[in-house]
Amino acid sequence: MKLRAMDKIELNIMLDELKLVEKSFFRKAYIEGDKFKIKTSKASLITKIGKAIWVDDAKITTEKHSFIEKLRKDLDNKYIEEVSLLNGDRIVVIKFNDFLLFIELFSKGNIILTDKKNNVIHSLRKVSSPYEAKTQPFSFSFYKKNFPEKPVGASLSFMLGKRYKDYILSLLKIDEKTLTKDVDAERIEKEVSKILAYPSFVIQKEKNKIIDYAVVENLLENPEKVESLSKACSLYYSQKEEKEDKEEVKRRKTLEKIRERIEEYKKEEEELLKAIKFIEQNFDVFDSLLFAIRKNDFEKVKEIEKELNIKIEIDKKEKKLIVII
Repeated sequence: MKLRAMDKIELNIMLDELKLVEKSFFRKAYIEGDKFKIKTSKASLITKIGKAIWVDDAKITTEKHSFIEKLRKDLDNKYIEEVSLLNGDRIVVIKFNDFLLFIELFSKGNIILTDKKNNVIHSLRKVSSPYEAKTQPFSFSFYKKNFPEKPVGASLSFMLGKRYKDYILSLLKIDEKTLTKDVDAERIEKEVSKILAYPSFVIQKEKNKIIDYAVVENLLENPEKVESLSKACSLYYSQKEEKEDKEEVKRRKTLEKIRERIEEYKKEEEELLKAIKFIEQNFDVFDSLLFAIRKNDFEKVKEIEKELNIKIEIDKKEKKLIVII
């Protein structure tokens, strides 16, 4: 089973729990496989590198690692001033009195320690360029202002994550292809604010295995409530992750595209059959229509338009008769 990465809205809700370690002191860091742990004087944070971060005091086996040794040395007993998100993105920033620790929760993930002047000191993986520590409002108005020509589906996917995008659009009955500039930002922000203010932390189980988690109860079938998002993440990300075969992933994506195209063909067929049936039921009227056009009797054409509740367009240049049913 491949474990998914946290969606942005989940991470924005998780931020309230991560702030538990603010105003505390760094004690130790650990790494075990793809799990990274920071222990502080108040609580501990565990990161599934590239995927998620949550509050959890679970023990992990300490592996000898040069990056961890350097972190322990430089951050020993350092005071944590603030925990935030970089640019509203999936990058957690832990601000110490002398350092900044960036934790990436996408792709392969990385952990980067810089000084206050943004100079990289250590990193788990190679860094091409350091981040500039700043925050960005978690707001649809921001996307409407800066990306007005993008479809609203794309803007909400980037802001919330795919399934939360589907949830909001379905709730408000908005077509995902509608341009972001044409959507009422206040309506969307009202629903998003409800999720942020009153999330339901839920998990979904199947055969003693957690197959998903969410912060909106009706996104899952047969949800089981848990006391916090950290608890849901702890249960979900503690499961063994098996890497998917690349060829199998490719085959699955190809099959999904084929299924989508088949559905499109079915819809086209349904529309075509409706049109054929309509013409058959009104064959005599359509025969009269063709006769009226040959005689340039456009008054008769208008009568037929009104009678059948259709729209008729004549393209003289292309010699085409277009009937819009």
